[in-house]
Amino acid sequence: MNDREVVQSIIVGTVTALRRGEDQEAVMLWTKLVAASDETARDSVRELAIANVEMLFSLVGSSETGGGDVLVVGGEDLEGQPISIDDVEPAQRAATRIMLAYVHGSAEDAELQLDLVASQSEEMRVVFVHMLCWAVGLLDLCYEEGSAIPPWLRPVLAGGA
Repeated sequence: MNDREVVQSIIVGTVTALRRGEDQEAVMLWTKLVAASDETARDSVRELAIANVEMLFSLVGSSETGGGDVLVVGGEDLEGQPISIDDVEPAQRAATRIMLAYVHGSAEDAELQLDLVASQSEEMRVVFVHMLCWAVGLLDLCYEEGSAIPPWLRPVLAGGA
């Protein structure tokens, strides 16, 4: 297995554990990813972001990033009022901007956002958690809708769909 496949395999194990309610196992695997090295944590965020974008496009029936489709993010505060992405906490803002960069076909912008959080290990961990939570939700939604998911994530569904 190459490094990318190892990262993907650990992510699959983490997501599977979360979906089964095996929180301790999920935390152990998550810790393995984000504590291994800054580069492994960064690779993990990148893999999840790309997978999340693939699932988003699968759900809306598009097969390419940057291909004319427009995706916007709308956030609300506790009272239901619209808020700017600049007003959300920094890790969620970074995670959102990483995914939006991939959605719009700009891997360079995604890497810039990763650069901004890479210098802060704790921030990278929180960005990873956001990506992981979104992946769990998107996997379930893709499963319910019959939409495609990235091939490397398919074992998650076999592990407790």
